[in-house]
Amino acid sequence: MTWDGRFDDEEAASNECPPNGKYLVEIIEAERGSSKGGDGMLTIKMKIVEGGFQGTHIYDNLMMTGRGAGIGSAKAKAFGITLKSGEEVKEAEFVGRRAHLFGRQEKYKGFVNLKSDIEQGDYCGYDTLTGENFDDIPF
Repeated sequence: MTWDGRFDDEEAASNECPPNGKYLVEIIEAERGSSKGGDGMLTIKMKIVEGGFQGTHIYDNLMMTGRGAGIGSAKAKAFGITLKSGEEVKEAEFVGRRAHLFGRQEKYKGFVNLKSDIEQGDYCGYDTLTGENFDDIPF
């Protein structure tokens, strides 16, 4: 998960970062873009949908090409989306999908943000809502 540069420092400072933990999240926006290295990615904006931090927004980048594509594919699977080689990624298919996020705090540019902990969960920082585990993740 990366900090989204669309927010100014004042807005960022007004948002309290949730502590490390597992959160039910829902994708509310998905936008196609590119990494600094030119690889295709999908930036997803999520909200925590229950608990004390309900409504808090969290962002993640799902790499669609390049070295991070396997992790991007795993994260998409947690939301119930199977990406197939050569098929167009449709941002609208991601919106409204839910999964469990394993978050850990990380300091970036002086602010503390919640980042997916790729060492936890079955899908690089995420788990499905049903607890299903798919064995065909392309790593």
